[in-house]
Amino acid sequence: MTKLTLFLKLLFSKSLKHKNKLTRNVDNWKSVYETDIKAANLKPNQLKLIGQSLYLKKLEQVVADLDITEQEKSQLDEIVTTFSLDDKYIQSAKRTVNESAVKKLVQKQYEDKILTDEEKTFIVDFATYLQLDNATLEKIRTNVASSLFKAAMNEKLKDKKLSPTEETELTQTLKNLQIDDATAKSMMPKNTLQDLAFAKLLWQLDNGVFTLIQNAPINLKKNEECYLAFNGKLLEHKVVTKGYSTGSRGVSFRIAKGVSYRVGAARSVPIKEQVTLKHGGVLYLTSDRIIFASTGKNSFTIKFDKLLTFEVYSDGIGFVIEGWTYLVELTSQQIELFATGLTSSLRNYLDEENDTRQKAQKEIDDNETFVNISHG
Repeated sequence: MTKLTLFLKLLFSKSLKHKNKLTRNVDNWKSVYETDIKAANLKPNQLKLIGQSLYLKKLEQVVADLDITEQEKSQLDEIVTTFSLDDKYIQSAKRTVNESAVKKLVQKQYEDKILTDEEKTFIVDFATYLQLDNATLEKIRTNVASSLFKAAMNEKLKDKKLSPTEETELTQTLKNLQIDDATAKSMMPKNTLQDLAFAKLLWQLDNGVFTLIQNAPINLKKNEECYLAFNGKLLEHKVVTKGYSTGSRGVSFRIAKGVSYRVGAARSVPIKEQVTLKHGGVLYLTSDRIIFASTGKNSFTIKFDKLLTFEVYSDGIGFVIEGWTYLVELTSQQIELFATGLTSSLRNYLDEENDTRQKAQKEIDDNETFVNISHG
């Protein structure tokens, strides 16, 4: 072992010994410094390494409870002064703890799902001391708040309906979490907005509150209103001839070797097959009728007083009148909306001022609008 290697080994072991003693006694580091380190006559670079380890250990201790007091700041400053630590190292040390510590603090402040101005200021001050930039801080806060809001929204949509009261609650949740309009829009993609609009529309239809379709391309009667319009296909089951099979009957006579003559007639037998024809069109729900508008003879109109019942299937709805059933193929969402709307439209048709409709309208009037829906 060379003299240089031996010197470095002794130097390192000496530094390590004092560093370990200091970091094991963070709260009493000054006493260790005065009694041990000063007397050790360490080199400046050794003191710097020891001071860096002590500072990081103390910083980790300070941020552990997610609250940095003025006294703790003074203690950290004293370490910086004692060991002549430069700003570059301080920034590096804080960078090792700032994001995780700030995230924990944000999560703690959001535990009650409300962020007050005072709590927000506390977070900003905490992050500023740890030299976390504002953009990263806001990203952390927004991610935590967005997660909480999405959980609240999913809870509201469990029954696939969004009532006016729930709309008001969602609006208040945004305010409580301090999520601004721009952030709210950015965290709700198109499919989320569609889910909200569907849930709101389903609630309205279930309660007999309809958004009118203006200028519907059908002939409405006086005071008749158009509520829903969905593209669909009228199903027609019929038996068609797909072809013919040929059979024969008669007697064959032999005339000469290899030659025969048949007396009788051939018969063509039609091959029948049941097929389903689909006729495209638009299915309308009004305040008085069900209308399917298509081409030629493929349209139909059913007045409510002629409708015996309707049956919901996985791929469509059957409208039953005396002696006939009209089957219309729709998507699963269209089926749910149309069946719900038809039930309420029939209820309104029989009693325009029914309690369900009046209570629903009052709830709408008494609450805020979170999502807008329209026909288009």
